[in-house]
Amino acid sequence: MAQSLNITGSGQTNLLDTADKLDSLNNIASMAVAAAISTPATFPDDWYSFIYCAFTGVSPLVAAGIDRNIDVDFKAFGTPVFTASEVWCTPPTGVLTAGNGVARFDLTKNLTGILRSCTLTMTVTQPLGTYIVTITLNNEAATLYPSISLGLDASTGNAACSDFINSPVTRYIDTASTLCTTNNLWLNIDGTTNAGAGYYSDGSSFRYWNGSSWTGACSDCTI
Repeated sequence: MAQSLNITGSGQTNLLDTADKLDSLNNIASMAVAAAISTPATFPDDWYSFIYCAFTGVSPLVAAGIDRNIDVDFKAFGTPVFTASEVWCTPPTGVLTAGNGVARFDLTKNLTGILRSCTLTMTVTQPLGTYIVTITLNNEAATLYPSISLGLDASTGNAACSDFINSPVTRYIDTASTLCTTNNLWLNIDGTTNAGAGYYSDGSSFRYWNGSSWTGACSDCTI
């Protein structure tokens, strides 16, 4: 799993510390360290004819991915207008004005199963022309785990065997595994939330999950 940013500008633009920002954003470990992509203390003074922007915050990515955001710290003589090419990449809300400001783009985690890309565009009309900065975020898909239909009972394994027929639930397990071979049991497809404790059955076998691990091997149903 990885994220990447490609940044381009047209007109009189200055993308502060671009190389450093890209290195930080391409390194998952660094993404959790706010200092790795901190805003500059001051912007240059020639902002009448330039626009400046710097990335000031990326929420850390954990497990298979979470909703996250990117803050764009800008300085522009004109009022920046932000747009995004995809609905999962939401442009800032609220009123943005000329001068210094921060625009936050909210990004939802990628559970599509395929790479997806969003282009963020900042357009500023300055006295000397209209300038554009485009930021392309490429976000790889989180690992999606296979679903399994199971019976669930809090008390006994054989009751779980019956529940498989009468009231099955959907859970998620390791890729290319079964109830008896999986090491994990999740509540959601991207494996970020463990399933609750109880006896689980696939109709022929059952085993007990304590909420974080299995307590033993499979046993046969006897109903």
